[in-house]
Amino acid sequence: MENISEAYMKCVREDTSLREELSGINETFGREALIYGKDPVRFLNVPLITDGKMYRDLEAIASTAYGILEKIAKGFVTDPSFREMFGFPKIINRMMIAPAGYSCTIPVMRLDLFYDEQTGSARFCEVNTDGTGSMKETMDINNAFMETKAFEEFTKDHPLRCISLYDELVDSILEVYSDFEYRIDEPVIAIADYPENASVPEISVIKSQFEARGYRCIIATVTEFSYRHRYLYYGDTRVDLVYRRATTGEIAERITESEAFIKNALDGRTAVIGHFITQAANNKMLFALLSKKAVTDLLTEEENAFVREHFPFTTQLKSGNYDYNEVLHNKDAWVVKPKDLYNASHVHVGCDLSQEEWEEALSEGLENDYLLQEFCAPYKKPNSFFDGDGNLVEDLFGTMIGLYMFNGRLCGLLARASRKGIISAKDGGFTMGTFLLEE
Repeated sequence: MENISEAYMKCVREDTSLREELSGINETFGREALIYGKDPVRFLNVPLITDGKMYRDLEAIASTAYGILEKIAKGFVTDPSFREMFGFPKIINRMMIAPAGYSCTIPVMRLDLFYDEQTGSARFCEVNTDGTGSMKETMDINNAFMETKAFEEFTKDHPLRCISLYDELVDSILEVYSDFEYRIDEPVIAIADYPENASVPEISVIKSQFEARGYRCIIATVTEFSYRHRYLYYGDTRVDLVYRRATTGEIAERITESEAFIKNALDGRTAVIGHFITQAANNKMLFALLSKKAVTDLLTEEENAFVREHFPFTTQLKSGNYDYNEVLHNKDAWVVKPKDLYNASHVHVGCDLSQEEWEEALSEGLENDYLLQEFCAPYKKPNSFFDGDGNLVEDLFGTMIGLYMFNGRLCGLLARASRKGIISAKDGGFTMGTFLLEE
């Protein structure tokens, strides 16, 4: 896809009005950042463009990964010794093994990976099954791009298609619910999170999508549910379907406040998308367990080969089998990360740190029982952005692709980029638009 990207870069260079045309989306992101206390979204001028071959390759990778994660989740439910490897609290274990009431094991997931567009090689860096955000920023960037002259000029010779992530998500959630044991024809839907951590603009859009299909939809605070007659209630309203955005880690920290939500998870008839069994895939400890005999025995020979090819070596920093001195003196080859935080919180990438900072990161990791993971260098490609003075800045950016998996299918892409080893919005990273090249 390098030639396609270069062609788009050329349109960007030649379109002197682009900066002004994109000012609206900059204002939108800035306004939302002020209102909700977030960092403004920064984006690159050239989107990630996938052709049919690349998208089918990503579909195949996503499908195989989903099958492996589904087996692991089901193994967690059926085998008590398997559960012990994860080390979850007892109440979380109980919630995870309680019946979901529908057949899809992981309804909503995003698989983040580094993908080399030249060779097709791919290495996973994270699995997200709690909420799977960042759809709105991608869609807002795409919509802004489609209004520019650069996009108009480029698509004369290269027709591009934008996938509606909202439609894919909402349709998939309703599809999963159609298989629910206690489904009803016109469910009341709640999107549930803790307000202080919620992505309110994105949740609001998803709510409107449910309402456009004729459903009543509530934005709900997890702690404000009550539990009556084996259903969740929000005020006086019975809720039949919950799209859970609150992470399992957040709920584990607020067990008492979230009592009603937990009671429903254990024995209720309000459907929860996704069910807590998804935590078996979401927890970063998964990467360290993939080489354990209990897991390798669960998988086929082909699946184990896939794991070796696509998942980086990961171990526990405090108790894992590795050479500490080698890690200490070869920082550029390693990453230290927590087992169950998100938004790259407390993730330390050695190549971004001084030796002194790296030693501090190792100390923090040992103290808090973090994971040690092999560093996977992201694939770099040219792109550009406008700096604070309005100058066009071109450079090479490492790229991470997120595979949105809804109801077990690849339904769209997220793309982020950075000039650092870590690719994260809070660490100066950028979001990219995503388009499919029409065949």
